[in-house]
Amino acid sequence: MVVDTQTVEALLLVLNQEFDALKVQDLAQFEALQAGKATLLARLEGVSLDSITEDVRDTLIQCRDAHRRNETLI
Repeated sequence: MVVDTQTVEALLLVLNQEFDALKVQDLAQFEALQAGKATLLARLEGVSLDSITEDVRDTLIQCRDAHRRNETLI
């Protein structure tokens, strides 16, 4: 499966929006983002890391780090 850059960048955007919502304790906004995030994660499911470009890999690392950052606020 090929990963398009737009999907990974959209995931990073949602994770940053989650962070913004968590910073101000806007749980309604945080919850509203979950369906979109789930859809993006489903698109990435089963992707082989051997088949991604360096740019996509770097953005996925940013997504991982953003997710970990958000976990600390939950």
